[in-house]
Amino acid sequence: MSELLFTKISRVRRKHSLVQMLQGVAAALAVLVLLLAAGMLLDWFFELPQWLRAMLLAADVAAIAYVLLWHVVRPVFFGPDDEDIALLVERHMPQFRTSLIASVQLSRPGAIPPGCSRAIVRAMIARTERMAEPLDFAGVIRLDAMLRTQALAALIVLLGMAVFVAGGNTAAELLKRAFLSDVPVPRNTRITCLTLNRTIAIGDGITLEAVAEGVVPRSGTVDLRYQSGRHQQFSMEPVNGAATRPATVPADSGRFARTIDNVQESFSYRIRLNDAQTRWYRITALPRPAVVAIRFTQEYPAYTRRPAEQRSPGDLSLLAGSTLRVDVKASKPLRAAVVRLVGLEQDEPMTVGTDKTQAWAVVNIPARGLSGLSLRMMDEDGITSRAETVYPIDIVLDKEPTVRITWPDRKEELVTRQARVLVGFEATDDFGVDKIFLRHKYDTEELSAARSIELEPGSEPDRRRIRKAYEFDLGALKPMPSEGSVIEYWIEVHDANNVTGPGKASSEHYRAKVVSEMDKRADLMNRLNDHLGTVEYVTQDQEKLSQQLGGLILEKK
Repeated sequence: MSELLFTKISRVRRKHSLVQMLQGVAAALAVLVLLLAAGMLLDWFFELPQWLRAMLLAADVAAIAYVLLWHVVRPVFFGPDDEDIALLVERHMPQFRTSLIASVQLSRPGAIPPGCSRAIVRAMIARTERMAEPLDFAGVIRLDAMLRTQALAALIVLLGMAVFVAGGNTAAELLKRAFLSDVPVPRNTRITCLTLNRTIAIGDGITLEAVAEGVVPRSGTVDLRYQSGRHQQFSMEPVNGAATRPATVPADSGRFARTIDNVQESFSYRIRLNDAQTRWYRITALPRPAVVAIRFTQEYPAYTRRPAEQRSPGDLSLLAGSTLRVDVKASKPLRAAVVRLVGLEQDEPMTVGTDKTQAWAVVNIPARGLSGLSLRMMDEDGITSRAETVYPIDIVLDKEPTVRITWPDRKEELVTRQARVLVGFEATDDFGVDKIFLRHKYDTEELSAARSIELEPGSEPDRRRIRKAYEFDLGALKPMPSEGSVIEYWIEVHDANNVTGPGKASSEHYRAKVVSEMDKRADLMNRLNDHLGTVEYVTQDQEKLSQQLGGLILEKK
């Protein structure tokens, strides 16, 4: 095709596409305003539910999309080709007869059949170019239809804007509802529901509240639609007094309330005040979370060397310093749970497991104050448990160790400066003795000046009872004791309690008086004579008994 004809035909095509696009946009805008107005009007009269408004909005979008596709997209991307434009020009300019369409068709590669004269074709195209050069092909595209459509669309839009402005807040609220907002249909009375959707526990009561603005009626009603299919209607009375009005509620509005006691099943409700009504809201009644199973495991302190022990919920006598692991299985998935420490008035958070129905916590057992524990749970809907069982706890304190000296048998002995005093003792503890000390001082010294000799408790694994003997070497004391001095000594033991202890115990104090060797021999002789006297006395008693026994035998004969 010649460059002149191609340029003129392309100009016609562009004008055709632009006119069609402007006409389609105007038509789409008019259709949008009309469809929105129709939907808002229907919503005003029939208060359409959200699902129906969604269907209307989808239909509006489909209609607009159709208009845009057919009158905007199709002319631009699928408009008339060169031959269509040539025919259109020839219809409006008959002087071309068929030369324009022929020039377009024969200009294509391979369009001239073999044997035909190419010179004749070139001459025809040249004559067509001379005819087309002074002509404006774009004039064949008429603007009448586009202008009429735009004028009608402008009128519809202006009327729609005028009605919207005149409608004020009512039109604005209806437009929001057309785009699926949850705002109520504007009426003389405007209702703001305060309760909205709630989740409560079965057996609880719920107060349904709403605020009326504009024309405030004397009373209203609330419609209940239960899950079982049952329907009820209750009156709603105004709540008087500024003290009961929330801060967000205007002072010139009316607040209405109705309490539904002992809710046993879920229900939907709708509030009616004067000419307005709310949408349907939902009150969901669910059971409270409860304990299905519970397990207590006591971890003893490390110093006791006792393994973990499972405890019965009715027998929680726990050693102070232990830890108690609480494992609970709930009747429903949990959001959170705590162990309430009775007596301490503290809460120990519990860890909720991955399946949400199991939780656990580790409680440290103090030396005093804790008298029991209970569980408080909250499910995923925010419902808390109630009337929790209190599991009593009896705290057992680690007993102090005991110790006594078993040898010497006398609390005061006479000793020489180089003597070795044999000290025998017995120590006991409920979980094992950890340290043993021989403590000593001169009787003229304060107790705080006493010195210690640590004794080896032994390698036995069970140290709950230890019997030992130790030679107290007086000659190793620094300084050495002088004659006449008195050494006071005793045994002190510690247990291994590193949590609430350690517990300590001391034996009675024994005395060792330092004397000369002569005095010690005299003491030993005196004690020997005492023993011999005792033996002689016993011998005499036995002889008397033998004589009496012989006399009895002779009498019987």
